Amino acid sequence: MEKIKTWLKNNRKIIIIFLIAFIPRLIFMLASYFIQGDYSFREGQDGYLDAGLNLLLHGVFTGESNFPLTPHSFPAPGYPVLLAVSWLIIPKYVFVVFWQNIMFSIFIVYIYKFSRLFFNDFISFAAAIFTALEPFSILWPNVVMSETPFLLFFMLSLYFLALFWKEEKWKFIIYSAVLLGLAALIRPIVTYFYPVIFISSVIMSWPKITQPKLVKFLLVYLIVFLAVISSWSVRNKIQFNDYAISTLPNYLYFLTAARDFLILSQGMSEIEADNYLQNLAIEKAGVENFNQILMKDKYIPVLKEITQSLIKADLSGYFKWHLIKSIPVLTDSGWMEILVFWHIKADKAQKVNISNLIIQRDFSALASAMKDNRIFLIRIIGVGFWLFIDFIAFLGIIFMFLRKELLKISLVMLLIIGYFVFASSWAALARLRLPFQPFLFLFFFYGLYWLYNKYLIKEKQSIL
Repeated sequence: MEKIKTWLKNNRKIIIIFLIAFIPRLIFMLASYFIQGDYSFREGQDGYLDAGLNLLLHGVFTGESNFPLTPHSFPAPGYPVLLAVSWLIIPKYVFVVFWQNIMFSIFIVYIYKFSRLFFNDFISFAAAIFTALEPFSILWPNVVMSETPFLLFFMLSLYFLALFWKEEKWKFIIYSAVLLGLAALIRPIVTYFYPVIFISSVIMSWPKITQPKLVKFLLVYLIVFLAVISSWSVRNKIQFNDYAISTLPNYLYFLTAARDFLILSQGMSEIEADNYLQNLAIEKAGVENFNQILMKDKYIPVLKEITQSLIKADLSGYFKWHLIKSIPVLTDSGWMEILVFWHIKADKAQKVNISNLIIQRDFSALASAMKDNRIFLIRIIGVGFWLFIDFIAFLGIIFMFLRKELLKISLVMLLIIGYFVFASSWAALARLRLPFQPFLFLFFFYGLYWLYNKYLIKEKQSIL
């Protein structure tokens, strides 16, 4: 009992941060459960649950329900397995979001713990709490989606990596690599994150650790990471001739990114781009209609080939398009998703592609959307909010560069942000900002902190 009291006393701030994160999400969860019912949390993830249950109960990873079961190469296995284990314990979606809310609250705690390794208590605490209370961040752990466990494993991986930078212990390298591997099995977006790990470690460890020793550490990191993901990658290579943890991104990239790329690069309409891509896929696959291709493993290489051919044909245009599509990742609040969750009609407002209209300089259509749909104003306010965050964060980056002791960690945080912005910009979704949102808030609050201190010094000088 005395040990518990001592722990509570020594970790008071950690407990406060956890409760600030957890209580609003718990209230949101209970309100949704009693008002809308258990299925309100589902978010169309039955396929994930089915895949996990089929793997645990029948030894076949597939979202199908008809026997005999046919293995699938998608989605990534981590989240379906978590869902299935949860379902076998308590078959309720509310139970899933309950433990997701706990996971997200622990994620918030580790934002603070990571930040305290480099920043003062005010900046660390503010960044963690702002992440906890940002409206979209309250919503998303309350839907059955893979981001929440991914965020926790990813942040834990970064935290242990940061401890390695500080203490140079083997155990932190192992912990970080294992956790990054688990994160990749949940969301494969970090499959190619190792170069960021390598460059960041060189930045943070030089010249403290000798080059041969650092290379040895990072080689072990890579081996452990690959060992974690290799079993599933080898399984997919044997069954589907693809080492990818999940081939679903190839399918989604074809349906969304390839279409948007054609719209912006070739000036096609959405219907024209869809028809062009579908006809091309039908021809290459040798089938009669596109429905025969949908969600079929054997045709995903065809879709991947078409997408790659479009990219190779206009590589500079592709990178330009990627930069354009990164705008919503940095500006879309995701607040419209909250309205949709509570069944407030927002379809018309959601369909307006703000970034495309700006790039095409179609300001009349943008003004018309604002005038004809009041709900669209919520989206505009959200964009304004994130533009303000981005602007102050940009100032924070500059101010950090001016501080020698913060230059290294600011470069590392920029690497992390840049990786996710580019890797996820094709989808242009607010939820894809969640992995780097804490680092954006660290820049933001450092910018505010610097400006406040500058103003305070001027005030004191004027008084004197």
